[in-house]
Amino acid sequence: MSGKDDAKDKALGNAAKKAMEEAKKAMEEATKPVKDMHENLKLSVEETEGNNEALMTCTKLLSWKQI
Repeated sequence: MSGKDDAKDKALGNAAKKAMEEAKKAMEEATKPVKDMHENLKLSVEETEGNNEALMTCTKLLSWKQI
């Protein structure tokens, strides 16, 4: 009976491992849109910061009447 128990335990372990892999894949797919949106927001913030820096430089130059 020990051999049967070992086989059963191994089968249950394999099934649990497969279920965990499927759950992980489903979670990654479910969170992908949020991760993509977060990345786009980070890029927008970086672009805005760059634009703000350029505007501040232009403002300083204008105040010094260099342009």
